[in-house]
Amino acid sequence: MKQPDVKSWELFSEVVNFKVYRRPVPNSPLKEYKVLGTYSDLPSRYLVGAYTDYEFRKTWDSNMVGWKALPNERLHFVAKFPWPLSPRDYVYEQKSVQDASVPATSGVVRVDDFRQDVVIQPIQDDQGCNVWFGYYGDPKASVHVGVFTLSLF
Repeated sequence: MKQPDVKSWELFSEVVNFKVYRRPVPNSPLKEYKVLGTYSDLPSRYLVGAYTDYEFRKTWDSNMVGWKALPNERLHFVAKFPWPLSPRDYVYEQKSVQDASVPATSGVVRVDDFRQDVVIQPIQDDQGCNVWFGYYGDPKASVHVGVFTLSLF
């Protein structure tokens, strides 16, 4: 698998083995983010398991409020957002979808304009893995976008 292209992205943050990039979303005050990194000592199967086992995820993801499996391989996911924002909920499969079986909840904002991409690639005979994560989401926030963006990091 070839390395993701980051030519049109600004380097936003960097820590050992990971870089966070961002760029403006056209016709929007929001930005989208891309994280590229390597876990040299974490086999891909463990990261995939941690990311997709939602009961286990509740033990390590302090922003996760809850989840529910839906028919047709869909998922309803509720996440905390930084104060003063209300929690957000998502109904997704491999793309954002509308699902009438999950009505909007009072006090929770439905996020329906988002994209999340995750690639986990084994390296070194699966002794480690590369992680490529992309995210864009319109939080539908009434606070200044700059305040919201800063609260993500």
